[in-house]
Amino acid sequence: MGRWKQLEHNSVDDLIGETAYVGQGLGKAAVCELPQQIVQETDTRRVIVQLDAKNRASCQTLLSVGFSYDSEKHRYRLDW
Repeated sequence: MGRWKQLEHNSVDDLIGETAYVGQGLGKAAVCELPQQIVQETDTRRVIVQLDAKNRASCQTLLSVGFSYDSEKHRYRLDW
């Protein structure tokens, strides 16, 4: 799991970096790409994301790329 474990406490905004690039669709592209990379490079078959519910834009992004919301555990998941 190596490098992916390092992402545990980072946000997509952290990965994008410069605030000038936030809000240009790069987060959605990253949310699409990261799970694919994790699955290709590890034996992981599920990606779980827990967000602050107030971050509606990120919640909508996860849903729009195929994550489902687990209302009991208050987190998003994507299974392969």
